[in-house]
Amino acid sequence: MDLDNVAITIRPRNCWEAIDLGFLLAIKWLSRLWRLWLVTGFVAGTGSLLVFFGSPGFALLLFWWLKPLYEPFLLYWLSRAVFGEILPLSDVTRRWREILLPGVLASLTIQRFSPERSFLLPVRILEGVTGEARKNRKSVLSREQSGALWLSISCLIIECLLTVSSLILVYILIPNEIRRSIEYVSPFAFLRLNIVLYMFAVSFVTPLYIAGGFMLYIARRVELEAWDIEIGFKNIAARFVERKKRRFSHVSIVILFVLSTLLFSLNPPSLQAAAIPQPEQCEQILEQVLDGDQFGEKQVRYHWVYIKKEHKEKDTSWLSNFLELFFKRLAKFFSGLDDSFNNWRSGLATMSEILLWMILGGGGVWLIYRYTGIRRLFSRTGKDFGLHKKTEPVLFGMLVTPDSLPNNIPAECRKLFASGQTRKVLALLYRGTLSRLLHVHDLRVPDSATEMECDRLVQHIRPENEALFFNRLTISWLNTAYGHFEPIPNRVQELIDQWTQLYGSSDES
Repeated sequence: MDLDNVAITIRPRNCWEAIDLGFLLAIKWLSRLWRLWLVTGFVAGTGSLLVFFGSPGFALLLFWWLKPLYEPFLLYWLSRAVFGEILPLSDVTRRWREILLPGVLASLTIQRFSPERSFLLPVRILEGVTGEARKNRKSVLSREQSGALWLSISCLIIECLLTVSSLILVYILIPNEIRRSIEYVSPFAFLRLNIVLYMFAVSFVTPLYIAGGFMLYIARRVELEAWDIEIGFKNIAARFVERKKRRFSHVSIVILFVLSTLLFSLNPPSLQAAAIPQPEQCEQILEQVLDGDQFGEKQVRYHWVYIKKEHKEKDTSWLSNFLELFFKRLAKFFSGLDDSFNNWRSGLATMSEILLWMILGGGGVWLIYRYTGIRRLFSRTGKDFGLHKKTEPVLFGMLVTPDSLPNNIPAECRKLFASGQTRKVLALLYRGTLSRLLHVHDLRVPDSATEMECDRLVQHIRPENEALFFNRLTISWLNTAYGHFEPIPNRVQELIDQWTQLYGSSDES
């Protein structure tokens, strides 16, 4: 490790500062780390999904189990980038034996559930120690270290939240009819979609997890090996060398100056001292100077001087009297307001109590009406909101009157099923069920209701087994009538048997 080219400031850090620094580095190089994950982790996830295509649960478990296979690639690239060496992704993938093979069996078995996986991964990948030396090294690094556990828990929670929120968003955006049609054609479609969403969640969380663990490892080594002191000594030595160079340059300048002075002093020019005048001459010279214009002249100059005036103090007693009177009146006003509030406060409390009991009572009535059988009584008496009895013989474009149906609906359905007319079987079952609900059980259907709205209405007012049967029959009919999917024969046979169990073999029963 070249500490001179390190991309971070080497100093002692606690575990939270180290994790935060790792997250910042992962965000800085997220594009490169994400592309490297696509080359490794996405391939592992796609392979798991293809191997267990018919069992999405095993595919998800295999992809999660193989995490230690694609995490070392991110660590290898990140360790080089932190110390100033930005490797191309192709170089990392070409060194897959050097990165992946050391300790791969232990990482997939006894060390798979270790919460310190990202923290101790550099010992296996970067230091390359094995056997008892690796065990001792991990013991020293893990001593008094709890940040790796919280890092693993936090990243696991983030993965789950991203996956669940993405799946909920997909369920919100896809209409129920289309979703049920997809489930009808491919029962495992949304389970496979869940695996894909989990893969993308892992692709964004894994760089954070690896970078955070690597910075915990760096912080622990700084603490144990005093990297910051080593860098400090190197800086001191560099400054000493620089100062020495500066002193040498200064000494050189002084030597050159001295040499040049000596060279010029070899042939000095002849100098003669000025003659000193006699005392008589000095007196004459002094008299001449005193007689000059600069001496003996007197001048009078005038300038302005500011004279401060004494200001009389203003009388401000009227202002203090006014403020005193104002605040007294204000205090008296608030005192009266407080007395008035005390008078009607009891009445306000009584009104609030009555309003609170009304809200609680209304909520209780609504809950009873919503989740008990009382709503069915209103439905049977025609008082359900927005509903009225359907008197037209046609519903959803189909005749649903008892006269338009055969007396023994199950027998007729079995004849049609034996002849391969499964679409007519579903149509007859659907018409017979609607006729039974309308004319026997007095179901109220709105004029503008769709098939799925009718299904939700049945879910609310009919028993659970009948509501479940009608839901399966409605989905099968919609997929056949509107989706043009061929009905599954086994499911059609089950619907005929369930209709017989619910309503009997005759339409009159």
